[in-house]
Amino acid sequence: MREAESSNRPPEEKKEEEKKLDLLLKRAEKEAQMNVSMITFKNGKDLLYGETVILKHAHSSKFLRTDDTQIIKDVRTCRIHLEDEVDEKCLFKVIAGYEFRVDGHQVQKGDLIIL
Repeated sequence: MREAESSNRPPEEKKEEEKKLDLLLKRAEKEAQMNVSMITFKNGKDLLYGETVILKHAHSSKFLRTDDTQIIKDVRTCRIHLEDEVDEKCLFKVIAGYEFRVDGHQVQKGDLIIL
């Protein structure tokens, strides 16, 4: 059905759609490059509470991704699986497991964190 709709459109409208598609593709490519640079930038640096991180499985080189399905009835838990591509469900915010740690403080070895 879409092909029939597309063939009935004037050439100017088709060109406009192609321009929009090109722009979206360029933006997606730029965002992917920024994601890679952020991963490289943060690799090996100190982790701070409140930061958003992307977790990469070392053995498979895939990214951890949350699933909307809950493991148990606890609303604070969810399933995770490995994904080839990064998307918004691959972003985790580092939260302190203790009340005396606040955003901006460095995560210490042995600290309890919540993602």
